[in-house]
Formats: sequence, C-alpha cells, structure tokens
Amino acid sequence: MGAAGLDLEAADDVDTAEGWDEDSRDKGEKDFNGKKKRAELWQDAEMDALVSAYRHIHVRLAVAGKKGKHLFKSANEKWKEVRNLLLPLGVDRQPKEIERKWSNLSTAFKQISDWNKKVGKPSYWELDEKLNGTSGGSDCSSGIVDISLPVDKLAYQTVKDPRDLKRTRVVLVATGSFNPPTYMHLRMFELARDALMEEGYDVIGAYMSPVNDAYGKKGLAAAEHRIRLCQLASNDSSFIMVDPWEAKQTGYQRTLIVLNRVDQKVNSNGFGNDGKVHVMLLCGADLLESFTTPGVWIPDQVQTLCKEHGVVCISREGKDLRSIIFDSDMLYELRKHIIVVDEVIANNISSTKIRRNLARGLSVKYLTPDSVINYVKAHHLYDQK
Repeated sequence: MGAAGLDLEAADDVDTAEGWDEDSRDKGEKDFNGKKKRAELWQDAEMDALVSAYRHIHVRLAVAGKKGKHLFKSANEKWKEVRNLLLPLGVDRQPKEIERKWSNLSTAFKQISDWNKKVGKPSYWELDEKLNGTSGGSDCSSGIVDISLPVDKLAYQTVKDPRDLKRTRVVLVATGSFNPPTYMHLRMFELARDALMEEGYDVIGAYMSPVNDAYGKKGLAAAEHRIRLCQLASNDSSFIMVDPWEAKQTGYQRTLIVLNRVDQKVNSNGFGNDGKVHVMLLCGADLLESFTTPGVWIPDQVQTLCKEHGVVCISREGKDLRSIIFDSDMLYELRKHIIVVDEVIANNISSTKIRRNLARGLSVKYLTPDSVINYVKAHHLYDQK
C-alpha cells in the first residue's frame, strides 16, 4: 500500500470507474501475446513523486502570480525541470512520459478525490491551502517547507575593472553535515573563490546548506543547532551565508534539489538580470569519490548536477582527485565540468576529530571559531553519552 491510499488494482479501478480519458493511455502498445499493456503504468511511489512535483510547480506559479507565464521559457524547459525534481526521488521517466501523465493531473485530482471520499480513504491528490489560494507556509504532502534564501551578502559583482564585468558570476553551495562546522569548511570556500577568480569567474556569494536530520548519521546534532553553528561560523565572512532550507524540510533532500532551488531563487531575485548566475556545488574529495559508489547517487542526477551546475572540488592529503576522475568512466566523461582545487597548505581538521575531543573534554580551540565552541558547550551537543 503506497501513500496513495490505494493498491495498484484499486487505482486501476479508478481509471475505469471514473472515466479517465482513454487518450491519456498510450494506444496500440501490445505485448508479444497481443494483449494490450497498461501503458506507462506508474507505481504508487512514482505517482507520489509526480504529485509532489505537480504541487511544487503550481505553488511556484501561484507565488509568481502574473509573472508565472514567464516562469518557463518553453515546454521543454518545464518538463526538464520536472524531471530534475523527480530524479532525486528515484523516478527516472522521460519528458514525454511525464508530460502525458502531467496533463491528466488537474482532472484526476477532482475525480480521485471524489472517489476516495466515497470510500472513506485519504487522497494523496488533495492539495493544501497554498495551492487552493489561501495562506499556508508548507507543503505537507510533498514535505516542502517554504524558507527564504538569505541574500544579504550576495553582490551583483565583486570585480571593479570594467574589462572584467563580463565574467560569469558564480554562487557556491556546500552541502554537508557541518557537525560541527570547522575552519576547514570555511577554508574550502576561500580556496574555491580564489581558484574560480583566477579562472575568470566572479564569485558573488556562497552558502552552507546543513543536511536534514533524516540523513540519519550517527551522532548528528539536531538541525536547529547545526544551522545556528553554521551561522556563527560564517558570521565574519563577507560572502558565506547559511541556507537553512534543506535542514528545515520534513524529509531528506537530494543535493540536486538543493542546487536547483538556490539557482531559481538567486536568478529570480534580480541577481541574474544581465546574465544568469551560475550555481556550483562545492565539495571535498570524499564527496566527489562517492559519485562513483553504486547506490549512493542516482547516475542521471550526477550527470545533471555536473553539466548544469558544475562542481568545485577541494583536494586533501591522501586523495588523488585526478586519479579518481581518470579511473571512473562517468567522472572522466564529466571532467570538463569538475574544477579541482589543490590545497597548498595542508589542513586536516575534521568534524569527527573535533567531536571526539569535545567528548573527551579536550581543547578544540583554533580548530573552529570560538563562537561555535561556546555554543556547543552551552548546549552540551557533543558531550560523552
């Protein structure tokens, strides 16, 4: 039984009993025995994901108001974005398949809601108050909570020389536990900015995006604490901010979704008026290597993330990033979208070692900002259990 509140056979009964337009099905598809297939039969989990994307897009349209008709430059762009929303949820469908299912959702919403009410079952098609035109701060079914993106440290440009004004503007996003944030995390942003500026980019801002509690990592401090720790750590930075959106959602969010959201927010806030701001993933060697680990990442997601956003990866002692890229067929194919930054001054500070020291009552001064240390101690975050 899926979130739909219907098993597959019950869902098929709804198709027939409620008179869905048969044109919505692919006609003429037959198996080798000549029996008509249930063309493009979507599983419950796939339909849940599609409805989540449906709600997400329609909330954006509602928020945009009259500007909503300009939200997508073309139909292809719309289906591409919907596909990007589905991929992190484990749904790999082609744009044409998505378009055909999508076209029935408005009609299906009313039909299935009515049918479910008759049999006393909750309907996963029901939309919240926000979609129905009333106020509401969260999308309960899809788990999407609306959180503003801080832009107070974003600059329209940082270069002053008129000859450099045509540089591609970049916003960096680093996702991770930040449990707690360290000086190494902060140094990653500085190293990436220096390298990108030398490559001809203009880094106008950066974000730390703490992972959601649903990540389930052992010893992970609560999201509210990690958000605050990141804010304290980045307080003195002129360009690093904290995006709490990922951490405040009701469930785990894939990195591609996080990047897509920052991209949309930054480029709709006026920072992309005279050219698109490029949102790139900032990461360490371990995360890049995990791209090649089966079952950790969705391959299509890695392709989209690298090609549409790009990756800036900071090397560390003991990891040969160039060999990692060369030894992986996928990463080698994507190598033009991955910028490797060598760390000249070795920095082996890690959150794990800081937590261990704190649990043992040892000093962590000069490993992370004093404000972070004071907060951790005040809230007994990493005391020995």
